[in-house]
Amino acid sequence: MARSLDPNEPEHLTTLIAAARDALHTSPATSARYLEVVLPLLREDGEHWHEARVLLAQTRLLTGDAAESRALLDALRRPVADEPPHRNHDLAALADASRVERQLGRHTEAAAVARAGLAALADRDCATAGALHAELADCAYDLQDYASCRQHAETAAAIAHRNGDRVGEAKSLAQVSLAHLFTGDLAAAERTADGAVELVDAISDAVLLTNLEALYQVGMTEGSSAAWPPPSATSPGARHCPGAPGRRTSSPRC
Repeated sequence: MARSLDPNEPEHLTTLIAAARDALHTSPATSARYLEVVLPLLREDGEHWHEARVLLAQTRLLTGDAAESRALLDALRRPVADEPPHRNHDLAALADASRVERQLGRHTEAAAVARAGLAALADRDCATAGALHAELADCAYDLQDYASCRQHAETAAAIAHRNGDRVGEAKSLAQVSLAHLFTGDLAAAERTADGAVELVDAISDAVLLTNLEALYQVGMTEGSSAAWPPPSATSPGARHCPGAPGRRTSSPRC
């Protein structure tokens, strides 16, 4: 595979990185092999170098090598000489870096990475900003800071909506709903959960497969809200799922 790649043909490298990204959750060991082939061919200051290193850190975490995953992330946080931290890297990959730190239980570090990414962004309304706010919401939720969780998740949902990312919007709305639920605002929790479910119902399964974390988040919100009163009998298209009385969802996902 390595012999067939031409570093002077960018599409060769980006295709292999895309294949590694696609295989990350279904076969992290395969994803790691792709990345180990492509990384030596990438320039350290190149467009995809940082993203590939973050993906490799994720594969290490998913295959049980948390120490190596952390070492890779620690190396990424050391800035290149004479360049500001986080400016010389692919900022879109910082959401992934934050996620890996959070999965390692390093919530303070995860939040710091996400905040640094937001501070470095010129466009605070882009998809990357939404992903970083979503990460900050997840960190706050894990730390039971539900007010901060709600604020960041609401911001992430609004950014996702403006960028046409309905899957990301559904995930963040589900997070908002859980934050409301844990602070006792059941009416707001139900309202935002309904919004998340309606978005999921309108999204094709093929699109949902690109973000299974969003589907899990909405499903967890549905499970947590199973005891809420059912929606109005006049609600159009209302269906019921076993185990989640009163909640709407598309029948193939029941």
